Amino acid sequence: MLESLNRIAAPLLSTIPNRSYRFVLFVSEAREVNAFALPGGYLVFNRGLLERARTPEEIQGVLAHEVAHVLKRHSLAQLAQNIGLEVAVQTLWGNENPYLDYLVRNGSQLLSLKFTRDHERAADDLGWELLQNARINPEGMVSFFAELKAEMDAKGKGGFGPGAVFLSTHPTPQERIERLGQKKGALGSREFKSFVVEFKALQASLRTIP
Repeated sequence: MLESLNRIAAPLLSTIPNRSYRFVLFVSEAREVNAFALPGGYLVFNRGLLERARTPEEIQGVLAHEVAHVLKRHSLAQLAQNIGLEVAVQTLWGNENPYLDYLVRNGSQLLSLKFTRDHERAADDLGWELLQNARINPEGMVSFFAELKAEMDAKGKGGFGPGAVFLSTHPTPQERIERLGQKKGALGSREFKSFVVEFKALQASLRTIP
């Protein structure tokens, strides 16, 4: 599963101009639809999100958004607010440090405080730019949010759907969908890479794991 996810992520991660980060992906067995970024370049995808995604571009859209949070250091600021600056700084030591396992296992809870609207807008804008630079269709970023919000709206107020956790940690979905929709309209007739083979491999790997 992780190998397939890395292949989907590689085209985007390889084009990031800031080489001070070595991004590392993890897959959590949690079935909630969610993903989160930790300082130092650690990106965690819940299995539930990978199963919910309908296209590789939706996964890449979430990835670009989370990478942008790291590059903008939003995650570091939030982590420091949750567990203290000293521990947060330790995560920048590198990919081998005594805090990594704890952060990966508990990151979703540690980062439960919502990013500000300005943080979310900035991550969307930079993520969109990263996707275009990698010749990945950024429409997946729009469709993923829109589909989850539509499911929640269909359940009515107080409804709990598969995307509830993701939308709760990524606030103001309607405003963001509208902003990204405007960006989508400006794409024109650009040609983007296809990742169908990699996505089918990921889907197959998900089916083989109970």
